[in-house]
Amino acid sequence: MQVTQTTLTNANPDYFTTDGYAFKLPGGVYLVRGRITMKQNIITDHNAIVLTGLPFAWKYTADIPGASVNTGTSLIMQGVQGERSVRLGVKHEAWAAGIAVSFAVIFPPQFIQ
Repeated sequence: MQVTQTTLTNANPDYFTTDGYAFKLPGGVYLVRGRITMKQNIITDHNAIVLTGLPFAWKYTADIPGASVNTGTSLIMQGVQGERSVRLGVKHEAWAAGIAVSFAVIFPPQFIQ
């Protein structure tokens, strides 16, 4: 079994620091793992670009299936058609400076350009 790992970069270092990796798995599946530490408060929205440099582009504008986080916060992650980035949003609340969020997202082959 071959697994390829790609290091991803932070697109918005003024507001948060990010460590992220994309793993290409057999069958064309990608697993993206990341950790976000907020430097400033962020309000509920979907407009924070978390990671760039994904080794693939989104095929659809849609919520990413399979997103999960290690907090009680409801996380929304979106891919925008043709972009190599992941967008972050929260539901029902804001995130305070200093909070750290880890996430893992599975990208099925049909969602990849």
